[in-house]
Amino acid sequence: ARGASRQPAATASSTSAAAKGAATSSVLVHRCRFVDQVPDPVESLQYDPSCSRLAVLRANSDIELWSLSEGGWFREAYVPGVPDTPVRRLALGSRTASHPDGRLFSCGLHGVVTEWDLARLSPLDNYDSLGGAAWSLALHAGSARLAAGCEDGGVTVFGVVEEGLENVYRLPAR
Repeated sequence: ARGASRQPAATASSTSAAAKGAATSSVLVHRCRFVDQVPDPVESLQYDPSCSRLAVLRANSDIELWSLSEGGWFREAYVPGVPDTPVRRLALGSRTASHPDGRLFSCGLHGVVTEWDLARLSPLDNYDSLGGAAWSLALHAGSARLAAGCEDGGVTVFGVVEEGLENVYRLPAR
């Protein structure tokens, strides 16, 4: 017949030997899949030695809050980054009676300084940097001042009060 495949006929002895071998031997198969996880690079770190906490800002704007306990470091909080929100720096404030979770501030290329609600893991309030994109952020807990270094070369200094931030003064560019 045309197109029919030709296979050699199996003999009775080879068929029974194959059946015996299949019945007595087994093969264990272990399937392993690897996840190609590539973490986003770290953009900024802020450490608070008073309560052994570390705030981590990743390049995709994710914010992680890590705490040190007797068992080692553990991730206390995670705030997923918002697309098209170029956050660049963090400032971490200590825990107080009025702010038991502490205070966390961020700034970025959008020209906004944000205070985060660490209980709800969402933005609490936004403040204009008054100088365009904010490239750096520093919190001085002793004087309750937060400074934002801006793209125009100036620095905006905020007062950190219970209700949020208040604009104290602006250092102009030279």
